[in-house]
Amino acid sequence: MRSTAQQRNLEELLIKQNLHELCVDYTHAVDRCDGAALRDLFYPDGVIDSGALRGNPEFFAREFVNWVHRFAKVTFHAVTNERFHISGSEATGESYVVAVARIRSDSGAGHSTERDVLSVGRYLDRFQKREGVWRFLERRFVLDHEVECSPDHRRQ
Repeated sequence: MRSTAQQRNLEELLIKQNLHELCVDYTHAVDRCDGAALRDLFYPDGVIDSGALRGNPEFFAREFVNWVHRFAKVTFHAVTNERFHISGSEATGESYVVAVARIRSDSGAGHSTERDVLSVGRYLDRFQKREGVWRFLERRFVLDHEVECSPDHRRQ
């Protein structure tokens, strides 16, 4: 039989795993441009602030997917270090993210140029559990560093 302390520790680990999966599912949804999956990771009254876009999940998912289809050839996000603090049915989190994107921009006369962008930052999150389900309530991206270069920087 488990002690009460062991049971609490196990419950906390299961919650942290749930929150980790939300963070991973977010990166999957943004990289696959799956607006419905992205929206469904949040409660409808949630807020997402990427630095470039801010709004409720419906607005953010639609506008983010539109932006990627219009301007990005590829995106890749990887969540690394994660910290979660749980308090009942609410939690906060901070996770590091490394993102790479190939961005297209119109250079005039029907020509476009591409550049690779490496972004390093953190997601600051608020989570809530409602009716037994954990979801994001708020996600804010903080850019810590960014590097841009043209695609021809690759070594031959």
